[in-house]
Amino acid sequence: MFALLVATCLSFSEFDQILRSTGKQQVWRGVNENRTTMNIVYSDENGAWVVLAVNPDGRACEMGSGKDSEVLIQKIGADINAK
Repeated sequence: MFALLVATCLSFSEFDQILRSTGKQQVWRGVNENRTTMNIVYSDENGAWVVLAVNPDGRACEMGSGKDSEVLIQKIGADINAK
């Protein structure tokens, strides 16, 4: 069985205010050829994360979120299996 994903969409500035008020901050952003960005927002306090898609017009939609996460690498090129 598949779950239906219903995205929450707001302006990016509204999302940013809400997420910052809960201790989350943007930690990564990728931009595609259409200037749409994918943003990962993360809370170091509890591991909570949110993925946002942001259109060039500033409309942001939550694509997924969760309460557990794990940082795999601190720096590009680092060995994720190193302890």
